[in-house]
Amino acid sequence: MSRRPLSAQDLTRAQSPDDQATARQDSAMLGASTTVIDRGSPGSLTGMVWAFDFCDGKSAPVTLADLDCPAEPGTFRWVHMDLLDPSARRWIDDLPAVEGDIADMLLDGDGHQHVRRVGETLAFAVHDFEREFGEGRPTRTGVLIFLLSPQLMVTAGRNPLLCPDVILRRIQAGAVPAGAPAALDLVFSALIEVSKIVARDLATIVRVAEDALIDFGTMPDPRVVADDRRRAATLHRQLLGLRSILLRLELDDHLPEAIRPIVNKTAQKIAALDGDAAEVHQNLQQVREEIDMQTARRTDQNLYVLSIMNVVLLPPTLVTSFFGMNTGGLAWVDDNIGTVWVTCVMILATVAAVAWLFRRGYLRNAR
Repeated sequence: MSRRPLSAQDLTRAQSPDDQATARQDSAMLGASTTVIDRGSPGSLTGMVWAFDFCDGKSAPVTLADLDCPAEPGTFRWVHMDLLDPSARRWIDDLPAVEGDIADMLLDGDGHQHVRRVGETLAFAVHDFEREFGEGRPTRTGVLIFLLSPQLMVTAGRNPLLCPDVILRRIQAGAVPAGAPAALDLVFSALIEVSKIVARDLATIVRVAEDALIDFGTMPDPRVVADDRRRAATLHRQLLGLRSILLRLELDDHLPEAIRPIVNKTAQKIAALDGDAAEVHQNLQQVREEIDMQTARRTDQNLYVLSIMNVVLLPPTLVTSFFGMNTGGLAWVDDNIGTVWVTCVMILATVAAVAWLFRRGYLRNAR
Protein backbone atom coordinates (compact mmCIF):
# COMPACT_ATOMS: atom_id res chain seq x y z
CA MET A 1 0.00 0.00 0.00
CA SER A 2 1.48 3.31 -1.11
CA ARG A 3 2.14 5.81 1.65
CA ARG A 4 3.07 8.67 -0.65
CA PRO A 5 0.59 11.55 -0.17
CA LEU A 6 -1.63 12.18 -3.16
CA SER A 7 -0.75 15.41 -4.94
CA ALA A 8 -3.19 17.61 -6.85
CA GLN A 9 -2.18 15.84 -10.08
CA ASP A 10 -2.84 12.44 -8.46
CA LEU A 11 -6.31 13.54 -7.36
CA THR A 12 -7.03 14.75 -10.88
CA ARG A 13 -5.86 11.47 -12.47
CA ALA A 14 -7.95 9.48 -9.97
CA GLN A 15 -11.17 11.11 -11.13
CA SER A 16 -13.67 9.07 -13.09
CA PRO A 17 -13.87 9.57 -16.89
CA ASP A 18 -17.12 11.48 -16.46
CA ASP A 19 -15.53 13.78 -13.88
CA GLN A 20 -12.52 14.33 -16.14
CA ALA A 21 -14.77 15.18 -19.09
CA THR A 22 -16.72 17.63 -16.93
CA ALA A 23 -13.48 19.18 -15.69
CA ARG A 24 -12.28 19.68 -19.27
CA GLN A 25 -15.57 21.37 -20.17
CA ASP A 26 -15.36 23.60 -17.11
CA SER A 27 -11.76 24.50 -17.92
CA ALA A 28 -12.75 25.42 -21.46
CA MET A 29 -15.66 27.46 -20.12
CA LEU A 30 -13.39 29.40 -17.77
CA GLY A 31 -10.65 29.93 -20.34
CA ALA A 32 -10.07 33.33 -21.84
CA SER A 33 -11.88 34.13 -25.05
CA THR A 34 -9.68 33.74 -28.11
CA THR A 35 -11.86 35.97 -30.29
CA VAL A 36 -10.17 39.25 -31.14
CA ILE A 37 -12.36 42.30 -30.51
CA ASP A 38 -11.80 45.11 -32.99
CA ARG A 39 -11.54 48.20 -30.80
CA GLY A 40 -10.65 50.56 -33.58
CA SER A 41 -8.17 53.41 -33.19
CA PRO A 42 -6.98 53.74 -29.58
CA GLY A 43 -7.37 57.51 -29.34
CA SER A 44 -7.31 58.86 -25.79
CA LEU A 45 -9.24 55.92 -24.26
CA THR A 46 -7.15 52.77 -24.01
CA GLY A 47 -8.84 51.07 -21.08
CA MET A 48 -11.79 49.56 -22.98
CA VAL A 49 -11.57 45.78 -23.21
CA TRP A 50 -14.75 45.19 -25.23
CA ALA A 51 -18.09 46.87 -25.87
CA PHE A 52 -21.33 45.99 -27.66
CA ASP A 53 -24.54 47.72 -28.69
CA PHE A 54 -27.75 45.64 -28.58
CA CYS A 55 -30.79 46.60 -30.64
CA ASP A 56 -33.61 44.67 -32.38
CA GLY A 57 -32.29 41.32 -31.21
CA LYS A 58 -28.81 41.90 -32.65
CA SER A 59 -25.43 42.80 -31.22
CA ALA A 60 -22.79 45.05 -32.76
CA PRO A 61 -19.24 45.62 -31.46
CA VAL A 62 -18.47 49.18 -30.42
CA THR A 63 -15.10 50.66 -31.31
CA LEU A 64 -13.17 53.15 -29.24
CA ALA A 65 -14.08 55.91 -31.67
CA ASP A 66 -17.79 55.20 -31.23
CA LEU A 67 -17.61 55.03 -27.46
CA ASP A 68 -17.64 58.79 -27.00
CA CYS A 69 -20.94 58.98 -28.88
CA PRO A 70 -24.08 58.12 -26.90
CA ALA A 71 -26.04 55.04 -27.90
CA GLU A 72 -28.91 55.43 -30.32
CA PRO A 73 -32.44 55.55 -28.84
CA GLY A 74 -33.69 52.05 -28.18
CA THR A 75 -30.14 50.70 -28.04
CA PHE A 76 -28.60 49.14 -24.93
CA ARG A 77 -24.83 49.46 -24.61
CA TRP A 78 -22.46 47.25 -22.62
CA VAL A 79 -18.86 48.33 -21.98
CA HIS A 80 -16.18 46.38 -20.13
CA MET A 81 -13.23 48.38 -18.80
CA ASP A 82 -9.81 47.73 -17.31
CA LEU A 83 -9.53 49.89 -14.19
CA LEU A 84 -5.74 49.67 -14.20
CA ASP A 85 -5.85 52.06 -17.15
CA PRO A 86 -6.23 55.70 -15.99
CA SER A 87 -8.24 56.58 -19.09
CA ALA A 88 -10.90 54.00 -18.13
CA ARG A 89 -11.22 55.53 -14.66
CA ARG A 90 -11.63 59.00 -16.15
CA TRP A 91 -14.25 57.76 -18.63
CA ILE A 92 -16.28 56.09 -15.86
CA ASP A 93 -15.95 59.12 -13.60
CA ASP A 94 -17.35 61.35 -16.38
CA LEU A 95 -20.51 59.25 -16.83
CA PRO A 96 -23.65 61.20 -15.85
CA ALA A 97 -24.86 58.33 -13.66
CA VAL A 98 -21.60 58.22 -11.64
CA GLU A 99 -21.74 60.67 -8.78
CA GLY A 100 -21.16 60.85 -5.03
CA ASP A 101 -21.05 57.49 -3.28
CA ILE A 102 -21.25 55.59 -6.56
CA ALA A 103 -18.03 57.17 -7.84
CA ASP A 104 -16.22 56.36 -4.59
CA MET A 105 -17.46 52.79 -4.61
CA LEU A 106 -16.65 52.11 -8.26
CA LEU A 107 -13.25 53.74 -8.44
CA ASP A 108 -11.86 53.64 -4.90
CA GLY A 109 -13.67 50.72 -3.28
CA ASP A 110 -12.44 49.00 -0.15
CA GLY A 111 -12.75 45.50 -1.61
CA HIS A 112 -15.99 44.60 0.16
CA GLN A 113 -19.12 43.49 -1.63
CA HIS A 114 -21.86 46.09 -1.59
CA VAL A 115 -24.48 47.84 -3.71
CA ARG A 116 -25.67 51.43 -4.17
CA ARG A 117 -28.85 52.70 -5.82
CA VAL A 118 -29.43 56.22 -7.04
CA GLY A 119 -32.78 56.50 -8.79
CA GLU A 120 -32.83 53.88 -11.53
CA THR A 121 -29.06 53.46 -11.47
CA LEU A 122 -27.52 50.52 -9.60
CA ALA A 123 -23.83 50.13 -8.79
CA PHE A 124 -22.41 46.81 -7.57
CA ALA A 125 -19.08 45.65 -6.23
CA VAL A 126 -18.92 41.84 -6.07
CA HIS A 127 -16.18 39.27 -5.75
CA ASP A 128 -15.19 37.13 -8.71
CA PHE A 129 -12.48 34.53 -9.21
CA GLU A 130 -9.43 35.66 -11.13
CA ARG A 131 -8.44 33.89 -14.31
CA GLU A 132 -5.47 31.56 -13.84
CA PHE A 133 -3.18 31.15 -16.81
CA GLY A 134 -2.38 27.61 -17.91
CA GLU A 135 -3.99 24.66 -16.13
CA GLY A 136 -4.23 26.29 -12.70
CA ARG A 137 -7.50 26.20 -10.83
CA PRO A 138 -8.97 29.57 -9.85
CA THR A 139 -7.95 30.38 -6.29
CA ARG A 140 -7.66 34.15 -5.97
CA THR A 141 -10.54 36.59 -6.09
CA GLY A 142 -10.81 40.14 -7.32
CA VAL A 143 -13.51 42.79 -7.30
CA LEU A 144 -15.87 43.09 -10.24
CA ILE A 145 -17.75 46.38 -10.33
CA PHE A 146 -20.68 47.07 -12.61
CA LEU A 147 -22.91 50.05 -13.15
CA LEU A 148 -26.41 49.49 -14.49
CA SER A 149 -28.69 52.20 -15.88
CA PRO A 150 -31.70 51.86 -18.20
CA GLN A 151 -29.55 52.09 -21.36
CA LEU A 152 -26.03 51.28 -20.17
CA MET A 153 -24.11 48.51 -18.44
CA VAL A 154 -20.48 49.15 -17.47
CA THR A 155 -18.42 46.31 -16.01
CA ALA A 156 -14.84 46.81 -14.86
CA GLY A 157 -12.09 45.19 -12.81
CA ARG A 158 -8.45 45.57 -11.92
CA ASN A 159 -7.54 41.95 -12.64
CA PRO A 160 -8.42 39.38 -15.32
CA LEU A 161 -11.69 37.97 -13.96
CA LEU A 162 -13.69 34.94 -15.03
CA CYS A 163 -17.18 36.46 -15.05
CA PRO A 164 -16.48 38.97 -17.88
CA ASP A 165 -14.98 36.12 -19.94
CA VAL A 166 -18.16 34.08 -19.50
CA ILE A 167 -20.29 37.11 -20.41
CA LEU A 168 -18.25 37.81 -23.53
CA ARG A 169 -18.45 34.18 -24.61
CA ARG A 170 -22.23 34.17 -24.21
CA ILE A 171 -22.59 37.40 -26.18
CA GLN A 172 -20.45 35.98 -28.96
CA ALA A 173 -22.63 32.85 -28.87
CA GLY A 174 -25.75 34.89 -29.53
CA ALA A 175 -26.97 36.27 -26.20
CA VAL A 176 -28.60 39.68 -26.66
CA PRO A 177 -29.35 41.53 -23.39
CA ALA A 178 -31.66 44.16 -24.84
CA GLY A 179 -32.24 46.01 -21.58
CA ALA A 180 -31.16 46.53 -18.00
CA PRO A 181 -33.03 43.50 -16.53
CA ALA A 182 -31.57 41.11 -19.13
CA ALA A 183 -28.07 42.55 -18.63
CA LEU A 184 -28.30 42.16 -14.85
CA ASP A 185 -29.57 38.62 -15.29
CA LEU A 186 -26.61 37.84 -17.57
CA VAL A 187 -24.11 39.15 -15.01
CA PHE A 188 -25.68 37.21 -12.16
CA SER A 189 -25.95 34.02 -14.21
CA ALA A 190 -22.27 34.32 -15.18
CA LEU A 191 -21.29 34.75 -11.51
CA ILE A 192 -23.39 31.71 -10.61
CA GLU A 193 -21.85 29.67 -13.43
CA VAL A 194 -18.30 30.44 -12.27
CA SER A 195 -19.24 29.58 -8.67
CA LYS A 196 -20.87 26.32 -9.78
CA ILE A 197 -17.75 25.29 -11.67
CA VAL A 198 -15.52 26.00 -8.67
CA ALA A 199 -17.94 24.18 -6.32
CA ARG A 200 -18.17 21.20 -8.68
CA ASP A 201 -14.39 20.97 -8.91
CA LEU A 202 -14.07 21.08 -5.12
CA ALA A 203 -16.80 18.45 -4.67
CA THR A 204 -15.02 16.12 -7.10
CA ILE A 205 -11.72 16.56 -5.26
CA VAL A 206 -13.42 15.81 -1.93
CA ARG A 207 -15.01 12.64 -3.30
CA VAL A 208 -11.75 11.36 -4.79
CA ALA A 209 -9.82 12.20 -1.60
CA GLU A 210 -12.39 10.43 0.60
CA ASP A 211 -12.34 7.32 -1.61
CA ALA A 212 -8.54 7.18 -1.57
CA LEU A 213 -8.41 7.76 2.18
CA ILE A 214 -11.13 5.34 3.28
CA ASP A 215 -10.89 2.57 0.67
CA PHE A 216 -7.11 2.45 0.14
CA GLY A 217 -5.68 4.28 3.15
CA THR A 218 -3.77 6.66 0.88
CA MET A 219 -3.65 10.16 2.28
CA PRO A 220 -3.92 13.24 0.08
CA ASP A 221 -1.19 15.80 0.45
CA PRO A 222 -2.22 17.95 3.45
CA ARG A 223 -1.09 21.07 1.57
CA VAL A 224 -3.46 20.23 -1.29
CA VAL A 225 -6.33 19.75 1.16
CA ALA A 226 -5.46 23.05 2.87
CA ASP A 227 -5.45 24.90 -0.47
CA ASP A 228 -8.80 23.39 -1.46
CA ARG A 229 -10.27 24.20 1.94
CA ARG A 230 -9.17 27.79 1.48
CA ARG A 231 -10.82 27.86 -1.95
CA ALA A 232 -14.04 26.50 -0.43
CA ALA A 233 -13.94 29.12 2.31
CA THR A 234 -13.33 31.84 -0.28
CA LEU A 235 -16.29 30.63 -2.34
CA HIS A 236 -18.50 30.53 0.75
CA ARG A 237 -17.56 34.08 1.75
CA GLN A 238 -18.13 35.29 -1.81
CA LEU A 239 -21.62 33.77 -1.99
CA LEU A 240 -22.46 34.96 1.51
CA GLY A 241 -21.57 38.53 0.57
CA LEU A 242 -23.59 38.29 -2.63
CA ARG A 243 -26.58 36.99 -0.68
CA SER A 244 -26.26 39.98 1.66
CA ILE A 245 -26.39 42.59 -1.11
CA LEU A 246 -29.27 40.79 -2.81
CA LEU A 247 -31.17 40.84 0.47
CA ARG A 248 -30.63 44.59 0.68
CA LEU A 249 -32.06 44.98 -2.81
CA GLU A 250 -35.07 42.81 -1.96
CA LEU A 251 -35.83 45.08 0.99
CA ASP A 252 -35.49 48.25 -1.11
CA ASP A 253 -39.00 49.56 -1.74
CA HIS A 254 -37.77 51.84 -4.53
CA LEU A 255 -36.07 49.11 -6.57
CA PRO A 256 -37.29 49.21 -10.19
CA GLU A 257 -40.01 46.61 -10.63
CA ALA A 258 -38.38 45.20 -13.76
CA ILE A 259 -35.26 44.40 -11.71
CA ARG A 260 -36.98 42.85 -8.69
CA PRO A 261 -37.79 39.42 -10.26
CA ILE A 262 -34.15 39.08 -11.36
CA VAL A 263 -32.96 39.84 -7.82
CA ASN A 264 -35.42 37.41 -6.22
CA LYS A 265 -34.55 34.60 -8.63
CA THR A 266 -30.82 35.13 -8.20
CA ALA A 267 -31.11 35.26 -4.40
CA GLN A 268 -32.72 31.80 -4.37
CA LYS A 269 -30.03 30.33 -6.64
CA ILE A 270 -27.25 31.88 -4.57
CA ALA A 271 -28.76 30.53 -1.35
CA ALA A 272 -28.83 26.98 -2.75
CA LEU A 273 -25.30 27.29 -4.14
CA ASP A 274 -24.04 28.70 -0.84
CA GLY A 275 -25.43 25.63 0.92
CA ASP A 276 -23.45 23.40 -1.47
CA ALA A 277 -20.29 25.45 -0.90
CA ALA A 278 -20.70 25.25 2.88
CA GLU A 279 -21.16 21.46 2.63
CA VAL A 280 -18.01 21.12 0.52
CA HIS A 281 -16.08 23.20 3.05
CA GLN A 282 -17.34 20.99 5.88
CA ASN A 283 -16.42 17.83 3.97
CA LEU A 284 -12.92 19.16 3.37
CA GLN A 285 -12.64 19.89 7.07
CA GLN A 286 -13.64 16.29 7.81
CA VAL A 287 -11.06 15.00 5.31
CA ARG A 288 -8.44 17.11 7.05
CA GLU A 289 -9.46 15.74 10.44
CA GLU A 290 -9.31 12.17 9.09
CA ILE A 291 -5.82 12.86 7.73
CA ASP A 292 -4.74 14.15 11.14
CA MET A 293 -6.22 11.06 12.82
CA GLN A 294 -4.46 8.66 10.47
CA THR A 295 -1.21 10.58 10.78
CA ALA A 296 -1.44 10.42 14.58
CA ARG A 297 -2.28 6.70 14.40
CA ARG A 298 0.72 5.94 12.21
CA THR A 299 2.95 8.02 14.47
CA ASP A 300 1.70 6.04 17.47
CA GLN A 301 2.38 2.76 15.66
CA ASN A 302 5.93 3.83 14.80
CA LEU A 303 6.56 4.92 18.38
CA TYR A 304 5.13 1.62 19.60
CA VAL A 305 7.53 -0.36 17.41
CA LEU A 306 10.48 1.74 18.53
CA SER A 307 9.50 1.29 22.19
CA ILE A 308 9.27 -2.51 21.81
CA MET A 309 12.65 -2.60 20.10
CA ASN A 310 14.21 -0.54 22.89
CA VAL A 311 12.83 -2.85 25.58
CA VAL A 312 13.92 -5.98 23.70
CA LEU A 313 17.42 -4.70 22.99
CA LEU A 314 18.00 -3.20 26.42
CA PRO A 315 18.90 -6.46 28.27
CA PRO A 316 21.47 -7.70 25.72
CA THR A 317 22.90 -4.19 25.58
CA LEU A 318 23.30 -4.24 29.36
CA VAL A 319 24.99 -7.65 29.18
CA THR A 320 27.45 -6.60 26.49
CA SER A 321 28.19 -3.38 28.38
CA PHE A 322 28.85 -5.34 31.59
CA PHE A 323 31.23 -7.80 29.96
CA GLY A 324 32.93 -5.04 28.01
CA MET A 325 34.25 -3.24 31.10
CA ASN A 326 37.65 -5.05 30.87
CA THR A 327 38.03 -5.15 34.63
CA GLY A 328 39.60 -7.96 36.61
CA GLY A 329 37.57 -10.89 37.85
CA LEU A 330 35.06 -10.99 35.01
CA ALA A 331 33.50 -14.38 34.49
CA TRP A 332 34.63 -16.52 31.54
CA VAL A 333 37.55 -14.23 30.72
CA ASP A 334 39.94 -17.18 30.52
CA ASP A 335 37.33 -19.67 29.28
CA ASN A 336 37.74 -20.80 25.66
CA ILE A 337 33.96 -20.77 25.17
CA GLY A 338 33.31 -17.61 27.20
CA THR A 339 31.84 -15.88 24.21
CA VAL A 340 29.31 -18.68 23.87
CA TRP A 341 28.27 -18.31 27.49
CA VAL A 342 27.88 -14.53 27.15
CA THR A 343 25.82 -15.03 24.00
CA CYS A 344 23.55 -17.45 25.86
CA VAL A 345 23.10 -14.90 28.64
CA MET A 346 22.10 -12.24 26.08
CA ILE A 347 19.61 -14.60 24.45
CA LEU A 348 18.10 -15.52 27.80
CA ALA A 349 17.86 -11.83 28.75
CA THR A 350 16.12 -11.07 25.47
CA VAL A 351 13.68 -14.00 25.90
CA ALA A 352 12.95 -12.82 29.44
CA ALA A 353 12.24 -9.29 28.21
CA VAL A 354 9.92 -10.60 25.47
CA ALA A 355 8.14 -12.87 27.95
CA TRP A 356 7.68 -9.95 30.33
CA LEU A 357 6.22 -7.80 27.53
CA PHE A 358 3.87 -10.60 26.48
CA ARG A 359 2.76 -11.23 30.07
CA ARG A 360 2.00 -7.52 30.55
CA GLY A 361 -0.07 -7.56 27.36
CA TYR A 362 2.05 -5.16 25.31
CA LEU A 363 2.69 -7.64 22.52
CA ARG A 364 -0.76 -9.19 22.77
CA ASN A 365 -2.41 -5.80 22.14
CA ALA A 366 -0.14 -4.87 19.23
CA ARG A 367 -1.98 -3.82 16.09
